[in-house]
Amino acid sequence: HAFVRYLMQGVQVARLAIRLLGEFGLAVDGASIHAIQPGRQQELLGYLLLHRGTSISRRHLAFLFWPESSEAQAHANLRNLLHFLRRALPGSDEYLHLESRSIAWRSEQPLNFDVATFEEALARAAAAQRTGDSAVLRHALEHAVEVYQGDLFPGCYEEWLLSERERLREHFTIALDQLISVLEQAREYAAAISCAQRLLRHDPLHETSYRRLMTLHAANGERAAALRTYHACVTVLERELGVEPQAATQAVYARLLESTGLMTEQTVAPVSTAPLMVGRQTEFSALLDAWRAATAGKPQAFIVYGEAGIGKSRLLEELRHWAAQQGATTLNTRSYAAEGA
Repeated sequence: HAFVRYLMQGVQVARLAIRLLGEFGLAVDGASIHAIQPGRQQELLGYLLLHRGTSISRRHLAFLFWPESSEAQAHANLRNLLHFLRRALPGSDEYLHLESRSIAWRSEQPLNFDVATFEEALARAAAAQRTGDSAVLRHALEHAVEVYQGDLFPGCYEEWLLSERERLREHFTIALDQLISVLEQAREYAAAISCAQRLLRHDPLHETSYRRLMTLHAANGERAAALRTYHACVTVLERELGVEPQAATQAVYARLLESTGLMTEQTVAPVSTAPLMVGRQTEFSALLDAWRAATAGKPQAFIVYGEAGIGKSRLLEELRHWAAQQGATTLNTRSYAAEGA
């Protein structure tokens, strides 16, 4: 279903659409095609797509795919593979530029290619981050993580593929982590939790993600889920690596454990679930950064100032609620204006 949504995103759908992220997919005019067989046919198509616009020598391809064969046999294998690929790929002559010594995928031809779409979304996100356009940043990140439906050719372990697969995995991890931050700053904790859970499925040994998920559950008022996340972290690290969680992870757990059953309606007043005032996401993000620095052992102080009625008190109450949900003790007092110096 995600692949179908991806195909229909543009105003005009390209005639050919190919997916290499996750399960291989090929569609023409929206109709799935299953003629290209798993194995060498899909791998050769993938290699040409990943190097689209580049002329690749037949000798290089023959050696790459059949390194243990003689040169004559490798070239014969390549010719046969190209023959079957051209027959299986609709409109192959529009996309493949074949010469006696080289092969190239014509990059000028219209194509919906998920790897290209993923990288284009990442580029838009990077540009939006530089200009501070939070709306475009969020949309681009959501688009990128939706398109990334799995690792590049997950069933293939050819050496030429491994570095490219790892590069795309790393970019996906960074994009998903950025999206979690964007959702967290918008106080959309349920959506942020869903993304954090997906990040853990993507990399179950990434301990920082467990801490992130614990704090998000706590911020959403799901203290029991936060504690369960810690126990899941302990189990996975012990089973896979034979180690205990880091001190920072244990500290988050200890704060949550100590506060369980002690938080009441009187000690932590409910905070409005309405979105923060427009234009306050940057300030709230800065306050969360200060909170994280403080929990890492670097005491923080900050001043919130401005004209009356712009939401200063609301902003600070949000931070106090956030810290209390993480198991921290919070103190609140105020002073009043008086006549005189």
